[in-house]
Amino acid sequence: MVKTDDKPEGITFDWISVDSDYLTTYGISLTAGRNFSKERSSDTTQAFIINETAANVLGWENPLGKSLTAFGNDGYVIGVIQDFNFLSLHNKISPLILWSNPDYYFSVSVKYQSGAQISETISFIETTWNQMLPGVLFSYDFVNDRFANVYKAEQQAQTLFLIFSVLAVFIAILGLFSFATYSIQQKQKEIGIRKVLGATVRDMLGHFYSSYLTFLFIASVIAFPIVYIWAKSWLQNFSYRAQIGIDTIFIPGLLALLALFISVSYQVIKGALANPVDSIRMD
Repeated sequence: MVKTDDKPEGITFDWISVDSDYLTTYGISLTAGRNFSKERSSDTTQAFIINETAANVLGWENPLGKSLTAFGNDGYVIGVIQDFNFLSLHNKISPLILWSNPDYYFSVSVKYQSGAQISETISFIETTWNQMLPGVLFSYDFVNDRFANVYKAEQQAQTLFLIFSVLAVFIAILGLFSFATYSIQQKQKEIGIRKVLGATVRDMLGHFYSSYLTFLFIASVIAFPIVYIWAKSWLQNFSYRAQIGIDTIFIPGLLALLALFISVSYQVIKGALANPVDSIRMD
C-alpha cells in the first residue's frame, strides 16, 4: 500500500525489492531521475523508484522528489522507469514501486554472457553461494523458462489447435473434393449433352464453377463469423493480444477454393474429353 499527501487512503502497488544493479541486469531504462546507489545509505529506507504507470495513477507529471509512504517508511521518488511487463500478458501493466531494502531480497539474478559454459557457470555460482550463505539451500531456474511456464497452457493449446485445425481443414477439403467429384460424376450425361450441343470446356467449367462457388460462399458466410467470434472471445483473456488478421480467414478459404477448383476442373475436363456417346449412355 502506497500513500501520498494527495491520496492518504492509499493505493495498492506491486513491488520488487532490488539492488543498484537490477535495472542494468534486466536492461530497464530510467525515463527520469537516478538509480539506487550503494554510496547512499538512505536509499535502502527512504528512496523509491516507480514506473510510468504508477506516476500516471498518482497524477504526477514530475514525480521526482515527491513524498510517499510505502512499507511503513516515509520516503521520496528518486527515479521513474519505463513500463515493462513484470507479470504475464494476461495482465495489464500495473503500478510498480521498487525499493532497495536488503531485508527483502529473496533471490539473486545472474546474467551470463552469450556463449558461456552453462554448467560451469552454474557450478561456480553454487560454490560462491555456499561460501557466502552456508546452510541456505541453493536452487535456480532460468528467466526464459519461468516465463515459458507462465504460458505453458497457451503453448499446449496452440499445439492442440494446430493439430485439430490441420485435421479439420484436411477433412473439410477431402469432403469438398469427394462431394464435387461424386456430384459431377452424376452429371456426366449433362456434360455429354452440352458437348454435343457445342459447349466448350471453358463454358462447362464456368457453369459448374458458378454452381459450386455458391455452395462454398454460403458455407463461408456461416463458418467465418463463428470462427472470428470464437477467436476474438479467446483473445479477450489477454490484456495484450494480437489482432485477428485477414489471413486467419483467407488461408482456409483459399485452400477450400483451391480444392474446389481442382476437383471440379478434373471431373469436368475428364468428362468433356470422353466420348459424349458413352457419357449419354451411362445409367
